[in-house]
Amino acid sequence: MVTRAKDVIHKPNLRYALLTSRYATEEPKDLEAAMAHPGWNLAVMDEVGRINMLHTWDLVEPTEDMNLLHSKWVFKTKLKPDGTVDKLKERLVANGFEQEEGVDYLETYSHVVRTATIRLVLEVATAK
Repeated sequence: MVTRAKDVIHKPNLRYALLTSRYATEEPKDLEAAMAHPGWNLAVMDEVGRINMLHTWDLVEPTEDMNLLHSKWVFKTKLKPDGTVDKLKERLVANGFEQEEGVDYLETYSHVVRTATIRLVLEVATAK
């Protein structure tokens, strides 16, 4: 019996058709590789300028009782729907997994508002 696989006939799976790109996107693994590429170099410099402009962090002298967190650059190529390169996106991320509860932080809190809370506030405001 001759099957399509034995006849080397392969039908593409349409489920994965949108995940492929005609263009090879090389993403750098570290900062040195990114600085060698002109596009990534410009993107990194823009991010550093944005961090300084927004005063995201201040440079302070470390003391012995501080637990220093390292950081890492994460690089991602954003594509347009047709598969061409839209922009080169990078961000500087702190390695938060190096923190210890009770030493570096006491508690975590995330500002999340439920839809029911917003409705309740709007209802009280409307009633008054």
